[in-house]
Amino acid sequence: MEKFSRKQLIMIGAAAMIVAAALGICFYYMPANRIARQLELGYRYLENEQYVEAVVAFEKAIEIDAKQVPAYLGEAAAYAAMENYPNAVAVLERGYGQKPDTELENRLAEVCQEAAQYYYGRGEYDMAEEFLSRIPEALRDERYSALEQEIRIGR
Repeated sequence: MEKFSRKQLIMIGAAAMIVAAALGICFYYMPANRIARQLELGYRYLENEQYVEAVVAFEKAIEIDAKQVPAYLGEAAAYAAMENYPNAVAVLERGYGQKPDTELENRLAEVCQEAAQYYYGRGEYDMAEEFLSRIPEALRDERYSALEQEIRIGR
């Protein structure tokens, strides 16, 4: 068996460290890992009521993979928490367009209903009706009908 010189062992060790570092960097920058980090960051921002920062984090996840349902849901939650319902609904509709998903569709109906109630409470009946009209037809239930009637009566 051949013995390696000290210099050769150092070179082999250095090469192994370079390969390990390169693999680590590749793993760190894999899209799935980048998405997971952005989602985690977005959830942390949501939890701390840092909604603008949450929007940015979730949007970065969407830029990495436009079919990330949790990112659309998180971004919409941040917008809804800021009572920015037009953007919340737009994000959910964009997400549904990228990946038709029951969870996105259900959340879209919920946010549209929240928005309609919000604007109805402020006396902005046209806006309330606009959001009600954006609820997917299949998800319109008795709450939708009751709110629609309430808006018509309130005018």
